[in-house]
Amino acid sequence: MAKSEKFSDSYQIKRYLSSNDQELVEALKIYNDVVAPETKTSIEEITTFVDLNYTGLREMYFFGLYYNAKIVGYFQCGYLKQTKTLIIDYVVFKNEYNYNSIFFPLFSLIQRYFSDNLVDIDYYIMEVSIRTLEENVDKESYYSRKWLTAEDFRLINTQYPQPKLGSKNLESNFDLRLMIKSSHPINTIKSDTFISIVKDVYINHYIDWYKNFMDRNEL
Repeated sequence: MAKSEKFSDSYQIKRYLSSNDQELVEALKIYNDVVAPETKTSIEEITTFVDLNYTGLREMYFFGLYYNAKIVGYFQCGYLKQTKTLIIDYVVFKNEYNYNSIFFPLFSLIQRYFSDNLVDIDYYIMEVSIRTLEENVDKESYYSRKWLTAEDFRLINTQYPQPKLGSKNLESNFDLRLMIKSSHPINTIKSDTFISIVKDVYINHYIDWYKNFMDRNEL
């Protein structure tokens, strides 16, 4: 499977496959600096999964986002085989690179990466906050929602309680919403499809992740 894609000499992505990759450390520094504590996954857990990569019915992907040969962002997602859904966990940039002209070419490369590697995706989804900047939404959520809306993601206006991000992050566990994009244009999604995706996320994304770091009672 290809590790990287290049849009031009200016835009490039790289998939990290080892926690020993020094460029991963640089990308995770951006993640650590930008992501709010209440929405942050432990870096120790992330590096564990960079090496573990694939478990059960979900495969994880960790990308560095590059502009002019410099690491400017970090992208994390998981592919859920049961519903053929790609869930975007994080898409973050250094503050000075939070521009449409940076995001859109790099997100195009992410989509092309999965297409080139024959990953069969029916849906792209991301958990988002519906709070506004005036209501103190974190910047990562604000930019993600703005960019994905422009990428034809639709907001599903149904309550979506996000599971807590581990036993120690007591500030997590929000009432969020899902944004969704189909590989083929759709205006609506059936409730049964939505429920099956949510179950897939809870069981094969969250539980499958945290069973490696929490005991059965905590899960």
